Amino acid sequence: ADSAMLAFGVIESMTACINRVIEEAISHYTIRDICVYGSLFESKVCADKLLLAIPSSLRIMLPTTQPLDVLHTNNSELPSALSV
Repeated sequence: ADSAMLAFGVIESMTACINRVIEEAISHYTIRDICVYGSLFESKVCADKLLLAIPSSLRIMLPTTQPLDVLHTNNSELPSALSV
């Protein structure tokens, strides 16, 4: 039970951190969409926490043609995404 509580606390902290970064980006830039990539978000718990933390004013984009952990350096190579 202690390990589960610790893991949940880590997820809560990570979500809060990501949310702060998103809020900072919103306050300095005009963003309307956010892309969610990374194998971490293949976990339902992590994905649910993140999706609840992202402001509803943003459109969330998830990859549809590539795994969540694909990283591209050229925008023309980004996989297509599905809006949530």
